[in-house]
Amino acid sequence: MSMHSMLTFWGVLVIANIPFVLLQSARDCVISVPLKSLSHEPFLMLPSVYSSASSSMMVTSSTPEWLYPQTRRGGDSNLMIVMKNRESLIANCIGLKNELVLTEASSGTLKCDNGQLELDDWEVSWEDCSCGRRSKSHIRRGSTSCGGTEFPQAKIHTIGWTLANDVFVPQISVCFDPVRETTLYTVHRIMGDSLSSKVTDSKRPDFASSSVFKSPVSELYTRSAQQQSIENRFGIPVSSARGSQFLARGHLAPDADFSLLAEQDATYYFSNVLPQWQAVNNGNWKQLEEAVRSLASSKKGRRLVVYTGALPQPLMLKDKKGVLREVLLDTNNQKIPVPAVLWKAVYDPRMKKATVVLQLNSVRRDEYQNLLISELSAAAENHCSELPWVDWNITDYSEGYTFCWRAEDFVKLLSYAPEGVDTFDLLTA
Repeated sequence: MSMHSMLTFWGVLVIANIPFVLLQSARDCVISVPLKSLSHEPFLMLPSVYSSASSSMMVTSSTPEWLYPQTRRGGDSNLMIVMKNRESLIANCIGLKNELVLTEASSGTLKCDNGQLELDDWEVSWEDCSCGRRSKSHIRRGSTSCGGTEFPQAKIHTIGWTLANDVFVPQISVCFDPVRETTLYTVHRIMGDSLSSKVTDSKRPDFASSSVFKSPVSELYTRSAQQQSIENRFGIPVSSARGSQFLARGHLAPDADFSLLAEQDATYYFSNVLPQWQAVNNGNWKQLEEAVRSLASSKKGRRLVVYTGALPQPLMLKDKKGVLREVLLDTNNQKIPVPAVLWKAVYDPRMKKATVVLQLNSVRRDEYQNLLISELSAAAENHCSELPWVDWNITDYSEGYTFCWRAEDFVKLLSYAPEGVDTFDLLTA
């Protein structure tokens, strides 16, 4: 055989009788994430995002993103994280005295080294990377006004996460009026690709007031309190524990819009809810929330910015004497009004398209409600028939009479419409 012959034998390449060991290609890390481990999982972020992130009070399309486990294709029910060889991620345990169990630090660097996962240079499995407890959000109060001339005391406060480098990452921005103790609107983002790996927990946390309410808000939402504020005053029977005729804590940014359990927990603040009739909350409003999530996950890599709030008009009902009165949860202090109309603006920043969906919040149709329907019908053209994702009965009064508007029509009606809701084309798909 020629000296220049080339032979391959048992993984050794021989060229001109000089041996070279065949190098095996470096391996990526395919990490199986058991569902049971997700209660105390760390928040993952790319190092480039972690190092360049700056604190913000407003959720926008450029808010720093977490990296989410993905659904495994074909295999078991576990989720998975795929890291390229030499790729790194920052693992964050957020909240007071919350640390990575292995290193006792609030953050650490995960690295893939030829198929082996490392945490701060320790060889580990995913189970070694858990936090001591579930990460905990908190509210950061700001000074930015958001209520226009109608609500001059309203300010932005934000539900979010403080990282080890002291950067605050917002999850839900809240425009809250302390005078009436009501939320004008919230802003959050739906990461469409993360929804397929969402894990749910049947145990829901208690709602927190975080000192933004002076009224005993938790007590005011109980059926017994509503019997005083609603039933005795307006003659509308408040249902027992199994009925649906009562005012529910209607989520503005719903827990199901988020993937991580800790993110879902962060939606349970009273400033992220408004009083909403349960028949509407579990009716067309629920249909709307599910439709928006389906819209978010319908295109790969889609991110939707969602604004949710109420029009300033309070719900008005006739009391037992036939006098038209405002409906409030706190009748003694004239606080926590029940809104007549709730709205949700859905914006796709990549397509620069948006749709605003409005729903009536009432269980009794009378002349006041008919007038409200007439006013909304006259204010803007209803585009619901042009939206394939609006597939519920929009004229079902008992579950939420529905309107679909262009954003440019909506901002003409609401003087304090949040920044970002502008004149966009209609979001149809």
